[in-house]
Amino acid sequence: SEFIEPGPQLSTVFQKKQGKKTIDVYWLSDDGGLTLLLPYLLTRRKRWARCKVRVFVGGETEQKDEQKEKVLALIKKFRLGFHDVEVLPDIYQKPQLGNVHQFENMVGRFKIETNPKQDSDCDLPRQEELFMITDQDLERNRAKSLRQIRLNEVLQDYSREAALIVITMPVGRKGVCPNTLYLAWLDFLSRDLRAPILLVRGNQENVLTYYCQ
Repeated sequence: SEFIEPGPQLSTVFQKKQGKKTIDVYWLSDDGGLTLLLPYLLTRRKRWARCKVRVFVGGETEQKDEQKEKVLALIKKFRLGFHDVEVLPDIYQKPQLGNVHQFENMVGRFKIETNPKQDSDCDLPRQEELFMITDQDLERNRAKSLRQIRLNEVLQDYSREAALIVITMPVGRKGVCPNTLYLAWLDFLSRDLRAPILLVRGNQENVLTYYCQ
């Protein structure tokens, strides 16, 4: 019999020592704490133990200090050990027009023209139209599309040198957001980032517990 030596395994970023880099967590909604728990568990590993976790949340300029203290108190209550919290009022600004045009060009090849005079007997889409997007779909989801474009700008500004980015995954509701448009959100949200990005969506069931003293 012949012995075949296995080839070298491909190394990933999660198998390398990260040193004193940062894990940037964008906690954009209360998903039960999963977005905070995963970075905590990752820093329990030797390769990531020296990384500092930075938590970013959206907020208002006039209440930045108050909102920061609330998040710090919550993190302390769950004994996660994170001390670096930043409130980002600019997270709710409108995205740059050039980036909006890039997103529109991305989804433009999937657009389908709707014909209001089409017979009602033709309700079932053709196979090739299952992944297409209508103008009504784009308009109905415009606010969420702009949000993903803006979030990518924020990630570019604050987390360009991070070892890992953890961010709350957007919600795509069945019957409201087409599959192709949702994938376009994820694609644009994570574009041109040096660091790997982990998109997390909990089911709003608590994964963090604390004990009252």
